[in-house]
Amino acid sequence: MRLALLLALAVTIPATTGAVTPASAATHCTATFDIRANHDHGTVATGSMLRGAIDFRSAESVWSENKTLSHLSEGTMAITAEDGSSVDGKISVVHVVRTPEIADYVSFDAGHVHGDLGGITAYEDPMLVTLYGPPATLDSPELPLSEADWNSLNKRMVFQVHTPDTMRTFSGVIEEWRGSCRAE
Repeated sequence: MRLALLLALAVTIPATTGAVTPASAATHCTATFDIRANHDHGTVATGSMLRGAIDFRSAESVWSENKTLSHLSEGTMAITAEDGSSVDGKISVVHVVRTPEIADYVSFDAGHVHGDLGGITAYEDPMLVTLYGPPATLDSPELPLSEADWNSLNKRMVFQVHTPDTMRTFSGVIEEWRGSCRAE
């Protein structure tokens, strides 16, 4: 009897975790931003300004958790110092998380990280940019579209990348964000 009940429930209750769904429309997003270094990283001194750029396309989404819609993406993230050194990676997923009890946020995940930022040439995945907003900032788990939508995620904006030698995270605070998305 219990087995029959469990099988009936398994058939009638849809699973949302891991379910792949097409996005409402293919989306192309770009952003540029300024980062203030939190600490030294090779020749990049604490307080130095860096420039960041993100460019990606997303065509389908996966519910990772109850409040997280992961947008499977293809694109790039690049961070450049004033001396021209840089680090970049390939964006594979952008998570949109709505947690009305704590904060809403969007996190850009880049892998295959490489470069020479500050003269350091060895990196570990991932490289991340995360934009946090106050609880209930986002109306939906879809990607924000306008610059005003992106700028509503203004509680905290951070960048981080890892190095393998020390597993020390190089991080910075994003001070200016200019981004937008459009349906294709």
